Amino acid sequence: MCRGIRILRRSPQARRHASLQGGDHTTCLRKYGEMTSSFPPGTPVWLLNAPIITAEGLFRSSTLSLSEARALVEAHGFCSAIGHAPTAELISRLLHIECPMCRRACVQLPGQQALVLRLARRLGEGQVLVSAEEVEQVGYSFMLIKREM
Repeated sequence: MCRGIRILRRSPQARRHASLQGGDHTTCLRKYGEMTSSFPPGTPVWLLNAPIITAEGLFRSSTLSLSEARALVEAHGFCSAIGHAPTAELISRLLHIECPMCRRACVQLPGQQALVLRLARRLGEGQVLVSAEEVEQVGYSFMLIKREM
């Protein structure tokens, strides 16, 4: 269960928004509501386990290498909206972070970025991946989705 938003490795830009965090990881929830949480532009990157459009607007996507994904999270910090435990485990290992599973809706604000672990193929009907190793066997790539407006 996700009780708050975990923001790790804050960049100087993310630290500017410390008033949102208020010293704990639940202030954003109190400010923006229980079902959706958003941050001002320039703050932590959403981590997602599916490429979704989180709000109305114009979005741009691109594929990132593992090193680029690590650098992005290192520079900006992150907020997990990963709703699948094996994916959270794999992301933790790949990005060298502690990524909690957190089934939460997110809304990207203009300028805000989301990093997606995108599966290499569509799963068969009813197929469920039950381990990080199974996710790795299917294959994946990292996708950056930025809301432009």
